[in-house]
Amino acid sequence: MYAERLGAERALAMNPLGDLARAGVPLAFGSDSPVTPFDPWAGVSAAVWHHNPLQRIGVDAAFAAHTGGCRLVPGAPATYAVWTGTSGLPELAATGTRPRCLRTVLRGRIAFDALR
Repeated sequence: MYAERLGAERALAMNPLGDLARAGVPLAFGSDSPVTPFDPWAGVSAAVWHHNPLQRIGVDAAFAAHTGGCRLVPGAPATYAVWTGTSGLPELAATGTRPRCLRTVLRGRIAFDALR
C-alpha cells in the first residue's frame, strides 16, 4: 500500500526502526487502530519482519517497544495479559499463528478470561 501511494523509494525509507534502535533511540509502539486492526502481536511481527530487511529489529526489542513503560509494582493494582503459545518470546514467522491471550487484568480486575 505504501509503495503504491508514496512510491517505492519513500516506502522503503518509512519506519526506520533498525536505524533508530542502533542510534539508541527508545522505541515505543502502539496501534494505528481503527485504521489498522488492534493486534499488538502483528505490530511486533511487523517490526521483526520489516519490509526493508535493513530496518528489522529483534523480537526482544520489538516486544519491549510494545510494552515499554509497563511494570508491576508490589501492592499496586496490576494491568497485564497472560499469553499461551510462548516459551519466552516466540519466534514470530512473517505470517502465521500468534500467541493467544488467556487472560487480561486491568487495574487488578480480570477484564477477559478465555478459560471461563
